[in-house]
Amino acid sequence: MGSGWVPWVVALLVNLTRLDSSMTQGTDSPEDFVIQAKADCYFTNGTEKVQFVVRFIFNLEEYVRFDSDVGMFVALTKLGQPDAEQWNSRLDLLERSRQAVDGVCRHNYRLGAPFTVGRKGFYPGDIKIKWFLNGQEERAGVMSTGPIRNGDWT
Repeated sequence: MGSGWVPWVVALLVNLTRLDSSMTQGTDSPEDFVIQAKADCYFTNGTEKVQFVVRFIFNLEEYVRFDSDVGMFVALTKLGQPDAEQWNSRLDLLERSRQAVDGVCRHNYRLGAPFTVGRKGFYPGDIKIKWFLNGQEERAGVMSTGPIRNGDWT
């Protein structure tokens, strides 16, 4: 991950785990709840067009999102409004979030590309694939098949 990436994610998660007291005053905290942060990189034509999106989810509902194409945090529910306003007021956090396109997405793309994008024609020529049905080799009309669980994996 890019420099500075982990600390700001940790800071955001800490903020998420402490729900703003103005939102929870007078109500009991839920006994069970789930808070998630999901970060995704979307690539178009290699790294020519890259979009970085972080989704913040409380239970099963996404309530705030950062989208590098928008360049700021957007509240998707009433619960996300205070967090979006607070995070958008922090210019350092916005700048780090915007830089994640290069520091996270493009950086990780460069790390993984040699193992994924550049792999073509590396299967050894002596591998032969055959399909069997009831112990007999199928030679006609076979394109692909799932494994047949007959206990014989040869």
